[in-house]
Amino acid sequence: MRAVNNFHMPAIMGREEIVQEDLAWLWQQTQLADTKLNVGQKQTIALFYGQTLQKKNKLDEALQIWRAGLDLAPKSEDATPLRKQLQEYKRRH
Repeated sequence: MRAVNNFHMPAIMGREEIVQEDLAWLWQQTQLADTKLNVGQKQTIALFYGQTLQKKNKLDEALQIWRAGLDLAPKSEDATPLRKQLQEYKRRH
């Protein structure tokens, strides 16, 4: 997924805007009734989209996305990073 690959690029590469746009679009796709994305993919998108929002100090939005991703399948393997992200946020705030 281009968004995740670009997410890991150094800031000097100037990919932040592309990442933000890609993940915002992907998150919209997760909300569609006829989406072809599976739950694991949706949770991965939630994780990274939340992290991009966090970087832009949009913490309320990030928390909302992480929680929505976690709620999709709280006991799935893909929920683990979301749960860790939420716990880390709680420790800091």
